[in-house]
Amino acid sequence: MSPERIFVIDDNPNDILLMRRLLERAGYSVDSATSGEEALIRLAADPPHCVMVDFRMPGMDGYQVCRSIKLDAALQNIPVLMLTGADSTRNLVE
Repeated sequence: MSPERIFVIDDNPNDILLMRRLLERAGYSVDSATSGEEALIRLAADPPHCVMVDFRMPGMDGYQVCRSIKLDAALQNIPVLMLTGADSTRNLVE
């Protein structure tokens, strides 16, 4: 049985590396992308078990990525975890 695959999306390669190390130590397989646009192409080609996405990214931000995933019938049932250091109530509510 192969491990569950988590797809990490973050514009910071160091954050991706950190998440990869933590998740792989926990037994998950990890794929990643540094932009929302790249991620959506790769997710459509090979859907993972879960997606972790940074809220603040240039271009397509995490909110837009999450919205696109949930509007895609092939991806909408994949759990999405939003990662953020944001402390504004508005961002947390979104």
